[in-house]
Amino acid sequence: MRYIYLFIIFQTMSFSLQAQYLLSPEELSQTQTYTSLKAATASPEFVYVLDLRSQRLTELKDIHKLTKLQVLYLDGNELPALPEGIGKCLNLQILQANKNQLESLPKSFNKLKNLEEVYLRYNNIKVLPRGTERLVNLKLLDIRDNKFIALPEVLTTLPELQILEVAYNSIQVLPENIGALSTLWKLNFSGNPIKNLPTGFKLLSNLEELYIGHTQLQLLQCIPIFLNFNKLSTLELAGLKLDNLPPSFAQLKSLKKLDLSLALMTELPNAVTQHQNLEELILDNTTITSLPNNIHNMVGLKRLYVKEGKLTSLPETFGQLANLELIKIEYNQLGSLPESIGNLTQLQGLHLQNNQLTSLPENIGNLSKLRLIEMPNNKITHLPKSIGQLNNLTGLYLFNNPISAAHISEIRTWLSSADVQF
Repeated sequence: MRYIYLFIIFQTMSFSLQAQYLLSPEELSQTQTYTSLKAATASPEFVYVLDLRSQRLTELKDIHKLTKLQVLYLDGNELPALPEGIGKCLNLQILQANKNQLESLPKSFNKLKNLEEVYLRYNNIKVLPRGTERLVNLKLLDIRDNKFIALPEVLTTLPELQILEVAYNSIQVLPENIGALSTLWKLNFSGNPIKNLPTGFKLLSNLEELYIGHTQLQLLQCIPIFLNFNKLSTLELAGLKLDNLPPSFAQLKSLKKLDLSLALMTELPNAVTQHQNLEELILDNTTITSLPNNIHNMVGLKRLYVKEGKLTSLPETFGQLANLELIKIEYNQLGSLPESIGNLTQLQGLHLQNNQLTSLPENIGNLSKLRLIEMPNNKITHLPKSIGQLNNLTGLYLFNNPISAAHISEIRTWLSSADVQF
């Protein structure tokens, strides 16, 4: 019995000796980053960071020797598996193995108790190994774009998990006790055929970012659950049907960023335009042809993105968005801008490439904070002289527009301190 106790003590001391080599992020930044596995295994006592990205590796020889290793980058290789020997790298904190050919993880994976971040995107993994619950320090797990058909129940027991990326797998159901992840602040399960949220989902009270686009969820059922998330600042609903978006959506007071790319809607829902705290709205690849007159209710809006859409016009009320700083309406069908755009005195960036514009409003010179105008590939023939009042403008880019050489010379005279390109 005495020998058993001594053996246990020896094992414990052995692990403690391993742990004493953990360096802080600041200390790691000052160590050498090895880029050759051969060189690293030849001097294992000095290797804390190993970067083997894009080397077409098919195996990791002698990785078990790197007992001090804390950061391992393996992205863009051809690894069919990670060796069992990786379980000897007890100090490993960051493992990045995106874009390989991994179909599973080694059984020894659960020994890596110091792991904090694991990135395994774009592989063929179907399940996590037994004992994953032992990774008690894991804060980030990224397994998107793999072959999972279920979200492993064991993940809900990880006490420190803060970020969970499981997008674009084949997951149909979320664990009932997912609410046990009390430290989770970012959850992304976009692109999975999930139809319903479990009852426990409402317990994720610390969620700040939620991505549920391209699922089979019904927002009429989801929004009442989301009202429990007082910290929710980012919500992605890409590809979802929005015609039945309930009025209660506007009650998500903490929401700052909303992504409705590819959303199925005939017009921007009233529940969105009534949201006064929203700062960023993304409407890329939608079929709406105009923005509603009540868009002015979105008084907090600072950034608007509409790329590859069908917009033909903006309402006159658009100029009442007094806090707007950035407009990116690219690859649409805008034929003109409302005169009221001259009221957007906080505007700093105006990006309107690939539309049908022929000019800018006469009062464009009122936009005293405007720093950049990009309007390549339009039908612009002239610009108003007031553009010369834009003293903070650093760049004007008008490639592929039918502007005469004489007018180009005139514009350059107006904007002598800006970078003007035609």
